[in-house]
Amino acid sequence: MSRLKMPFAPMEAATADEIPVGAGWQYEPKWDGFRCTAFRHKKKIELQSKSGKPLTRYFPDVVAELAKLRATQLVLDGEIVI
Repeated sequence: MSRLKMPFAPMEAATADEIPVGAGWQYEPKWDGFRCTAFRHKKKIELQSKSGKPLTRYFPDVVAELAKLRATQLVLDGEIVI
């Protein structure tokens, strides 16, 4: 079965000279982990790294949690923190 790779790259952080201020901004701590894009199409779930390498076999617990979601088609971009 072919991979569920989407034709777009994960979102990247942008550098700035100053921290933005205002009501529309929120901040969170920076945690180191694995940048991951998760793809689900029906029952098929795949995880891939920022560079496009497969991560699915390394994180079966993440795959299991994604399988519990009601959405059967999705793309999630985020960080897996151990």
